[in-house]
Amino acid sequence: MKSLHSSIIPAFVTSIVFGAVTSFGSIIAFDPFSGTTSSDDAEPSTGYYLSNVDGGTGSLDSTTNLNASGGPIIGFGDHAWASSTTTYRVQLGNLDSDSRLPAVLPEDRNDGGVRVLTFKGSTGGGSTAVRTLSRQLDPFTAPDTYYMSAVTNVFTDGNPGEGGYFYIGFGDDSVDSTGLFEGLQWGYRTNATNDGVDFVLRGRNAAADAIEEVVILENVPGFNLANTASESQFLALKVEVNPLGADTITYWLDPAYATEDPSGGVEVTTLNAFSSAAALTHFGAVTSLLRHSGGNSSTNRIGYFDSIALGSTYEAVVIPEPRVYALLLGLLAIGLTWLRRRR
Repeated sequence: MKSLHSSIIPAFVTSIVFGAVTSFGSIIAFDPFSGTTSSDDAEPSTGYYLSNVDGGTGSLDSTTNLNASGGPIIGFGDHAWASSTTTYRVQLGNLDSDSRLPAVLPEDRNDGGVRVLTFKGSTGGGSTAVRTLSRQLDPFTAPDTYYMSAVTNVFTDGNPGEGGYFYIGFGDDSVDSTGLFEGLQWGYRTNATNDGVDFVLRGRNAAADAIEEVVILENVPGFNLANTASESQFLALKVEVNPLGADTITYWLDPAYATEDPSGGVEVTTLNAFSSAAALTHFGAVTSLLRHSGGNSSTNRIGYFDSIALGSTYEAVVIPEPRVYALLLGLLAIGLTWLRRRR
């Protein structure tokens, strides 16, 4: 009869090694937007942003933050953040989701997020300015199939503003509100009756060669007249790139945590997101016209996003933090030590 350590333990250890190595290798880009409010403690050169939601120094494209790379950030560093405004600002509070693992950070760091600010127009409506943010990814070998994920949240007035929207996504260098961009965006738009916000997927229709929006969730839960945030949404996307026409896109909204494609995905076959796998080069965000219910500075927020991830496997976009793999490898070392001692 074989002993436990000679049969089960090696298989367990092997599964940890294989899972850790293959998943870590399938991450293309990740940013948890971790930071600190102390300018002395902020270390953008090691991936930790300066957080200041009430001032421009906390903007992603501020002099301090625009080149943040390394540390928990993966796949960004060769190029700086670029924005049309200073209203995409790092905050300490993160957006939680049971669909992915939380970031594992040193005790003196905060797993933060990005607060998206805007301003009301002269008539009290949403600002007509188109506020954009983008960052080019480091060079990578483009897979035939992409996975993407992020956690987002909308925070807007009971009258959200006619035509208002807030999207994030991955695409080419012209990801904004105009033109027939290459890529996918997801996020929030004012509904048809202008009294709520829908959560949508946005891309280029393959047949009509025009922008199409697929409604994922009507009237986002938690949207109300009070100055309170709605529930957060975790969205994961699988994009099987077809250079000859419409891509096959599968999305999962707030799925149960899994390390491979979950059940219950919804398939979309009308969008030609990418003309080729190599067309994906940037992360981008855009907002316009959404109203906020606050006054000045940090209360001008209309939404948040956190933990943007891009990879070639589903597991990579729900366990993207490199320190998670360090923990797995630590468990591996413990297992191997235990095995040697037993032998």
